Amino acid sequence: MSAPRRALPPFARRVVADLERGLPVNLFVFAGASAWDMARRRSHAAIANDDWRTRDWGFVGGLDVTLVARKWTAAQVEEFATVLLVAGAPLVVSLRVVRDGDMTSVDAIHFVPRRAAA
Repeated sequence: MSAPRRALPPFARRVVADLERGLPVNLFVFAGASAWDMARRRSHAAIANDDWRTRDWGFVGGLDVTLVARKWTAAQVEEFATVLLVAGAPLVVSLRVVRDGDMTSVDAIHFVPRRAAA
């Protein structure tokens, strides 16, 4: 008997549908404060909310991901970025907003090194 299939994260169904149609996807994943509001403004988005560990992130396979995390710790970002990489994202660029009103910069770049052609 197989394990029950995990649900996709919020907003991810459109991403999956566009991937199945062969459309290009520029994926943003929003986490923390205001994630829902920010995701509504993007055509390709997903939300890492409180239950992100129970969601199916396999759809990120082959996609570069921009992670925008408001009020998440560096450890939370690192843990989640690792999940995305294990799920097949070759690159995760995380933008972590610590204080509202402050401009953010790239907090970290997480990637899986590409193998050199033989």
